[in-house]
Amino acid sequence: VPKRDKDYLLLIDEGHNLPSRVRDMHSCSLSYFDITSTILALREEKNKHYKSVIKILDEFVDFFASKEIVESDSKWENIKESEGISYVLYDLCEGLRKKVDNLFKVKDLVVNDSLVDLYYKCRDILDSEDGDERYAYYYTFDQNNNCRKFSKSCLDSRKYIKEGYSFFKSAIIFSATLTPRSYYLDLLGADSSSPTLYLDSPFSKDNRLVIVNSNVSTFYKDRRD
Repeated sequence: VPKRDKDYLLLIDEGHNLPSRVRDMHSCSLSYFDITSTILALREEKNKHYKSVIKILDEFVDFFASKEIVESDSKWENIKESEGISYVLYDLCEGLRKKVDNLFKVKDLVVNDSLVDLYYKCRDILDSEDGDERYAYYYTFDQNNNCRKFSKSCLDSRKYIKEGYSFFKSAIIFSATLTPRSYYLDLLGADSSSPTLYLDSPFSKDNRLVIVNSNVSTFYKDRRD
């Protein structure tokens, strides 16, 4: 955890992008192709240290194969929502994390890059609170109804943004699109007591030129396939 230094002021430009950026940072996914590509990479190396890792990766493959999209109540045809991270997936991620932690301790072993990427994805999945309503959990299926991905998607970034503010003396957020005021104050982890300042454009409207190309249609029916 970084040291809280109240001598610094946090300046954030394009502040309207902050909530989505933070949501992306706290979202993660683990795909079937992450697993299978890593298995192939490890088998090509033919390193004895990867034998037990490949075994648990094969269990990940079985896990994805066991998932079915039947009885999905999602409006998206290829999505099946979940209440959280299943115990099976959690145990697999935890098992892989421990095995890779041990590999990092092996002298003169450079751990495969694909495996390291997978290791951090598993850590991101493990870094979850059970039943956290700030997240959506779901499985994605392909056109043949094969499960291809598990995702943990952050829906509400306000807590994390507020935690970020706490490391600084104060925060000033800039943007040309922070309206409506109350909506963005809430989204950015502020409240009605937070000072706001709205400034008119410094550019004269007399110098503004708006050109419209009427030959380009924006109707959906006129779009090309």
